[in-house]
Amino acid sequence: MVKILFTHVKNLRTDRLLFAAIVLICAICITAFLNFYFKAYGQPYLMDEVINLSEGWRYGTDRTGLSNLDTLRTGPRLQGGEKMTLYRTLDVTMKDAAILIRANHQTVNVYLDDAPLYIDRELPPRQNPGMALHFILLPEDYSGKTLKIELTSPYDLYAGRTSPIFLGTISSLKAFTLSVSMRSVVVMGMCLLIGILIIALTFMQALNGFVRPQNLAIGVFAVVWACYYVCTEYIVFQFFSPYWMSVLSLGLYFSFQVPLTLYFYFSFEHYKKWMLPAVLLHSIFAAAAILLQFFEIVDLPLLINVNNVFLSGLIYTVVLAVLEALKNNRMMMLASPFLAIAYVSMLYNFAVFYGRSGVVPYTYRDTYFLFMLCVLIRDAWLFFKDMLDKVNYDALTGVYNRRYLDESLKRIISLLSRSGSKLSVLMIDVDFFKKYNDTYGHLKGDECLRVVANTLNKSIMRIDDFVARYGGEEFAVVLPNTDVNGARILADRILEYMKACDMPHAKNEAASCVTVSIGATTGYVTYAQVNEDYIKRADEALYMSKQNGRNRYTFLDLEDFYKQG
Repeated sequence: MVKILFTHVKNLRTDRLLFAAIVLICAICITAFLNFYFKAYGQPYLMDEVINLSEGWRYGTDRTGLSNLDTLRTGPRLQGGEKMTLYRTLDVTMKDAAILIRANHQTVNVYLDDAPLYIDRELPPRQNPGMALHFILLPEDYSGKTLKIELTSPYDLYAGRTSPIFLGTISSLKAFTLSVSMRSVVVMGMCLLIGILIIALTFMQALNGFVRPQNLAIGVFAVVWACYYVCTEYIVFQFFSPYWMSVLSLGLYFSFQVPLTLYFYFSFEHYKKWMLPAVLLHSIFAAAAILLQFFEIVDLPLLINVNNVFLSGLIYTVVLAVLEALKNNRMMMLASPFLAIAYVSMLYNFAVFYGRSGVVPYTYRDTYFLFMLCVLIRDAWLFFKDMLDKVNYDALTGVYNRRYLDESLKRIISLLSRSGSKLSVLMIDVDFFKKYNDTYGHLKGDECLRVVANTLNKSIMRIDDFVARYGGEEFAVVLPNTDVNGARILADRILEYMKACDMPHAKNEAASCVTVSIGATTGYVTYAQVNEDYIKRADEALYMSKQNGRNRYTFLDLEDFYKQG
């Protein structure tokens, strides 16, 4: 491998080698700069020192005495409305110190040796306290005193839950919240960009006649997912009030499965009707949950368990996606592994959340991001393929058009001339096609051309061979690396396949069905040749087939063409 690479580099021209070296140097410089640039996000200039106070706490409730709490990454199970009090002696010293507390659907009261530092607003029983960050400044003589934090949640699911608490200056803590959130903010931006690009591509595809509702669904999913992705990060807590932080976070969490299931519904080819119940179930629940919160009938935190049951039911979608993939649905071959991985990851997150065995890692978020990136790449590929097909394909017959024939034949001649390989070209004309149109009408004539084009496509066997419509009822078949025998075999096959089609043609003087006449030529490819050499020689052979009674082929060697010239 190294030897081949060395030989390749040795054979490169000096200017190309120089440009390759410049590209390599630019790549190294960019990598070094990005490494320096993004390191600053991990250790911001304003973040002098931040101390994690998650260890060494004790806690008590109204019903129990004091107990040790090894880490704030977990918490005891309490009933909704039951107050939990945390105690810890502050044994560190820092000038202008403050603490950072994150509350998830909890009210927070903070004391230092029973002197109040922060008292949360009073709420009516069962009212949602929301999700908030609290930056609480400590007095200068805080060292050696006991920090007491009271946490109360109206919901069983959040009562007794704790999050890590940090100590530092206000500026350091705010820089810390930005630093730990930056990765999610970047991914959010990428998700938004992916969603907008997918929706834009879907719109342009629709304008060009390609309707793909599944792409619209995944585009909407990407936008919803982008907004949800950062809802668990510190930075977002600083932009919304506690109530709206809760509503937005859970509302997006309840909603993302709607466009996701719609995507699979529209992508399915064999199990679409089986997917419909899942779409309706997720859509109705998400709409009902948001309306219940909007009219303040039921808070979203009370519906989390129901929503998680529905999310667990995504195994139904996973199974259907796998079955679709087994039926050769290419999109599901791509999507089903991502969905399966995301589903398993989500179940792991549920285990952490309900088992209170640590901070929920939200590992499934990145899996969906990679999935959306793959969909964007595929969608962009389909878009440009559609545009390319529109330029290079004949709209009536579906085979390549004259433009593609001219460009490809020129490229093939240039490529094969390096090795002096052979190239064969066949020119094919539908016999008495004008009489066919006059007898059966132009619509039948169009159908006849489509049948001929399909028959020609079935006749070629190799991936490099192709069929193009030359004009009117005339077609061309290009056969790179094909000698005389190969061209003759293909011509015989085309005549045989056309006879098997048995399309009636009462005015055909050569037979009672639609037939074709073929002219073929073969030659060694050289730099001096042009497209017209092969086309003219094959056309001469086609003319002779017509003169000799049609429904046949005639072969003329290209070398004789040059001798005549």
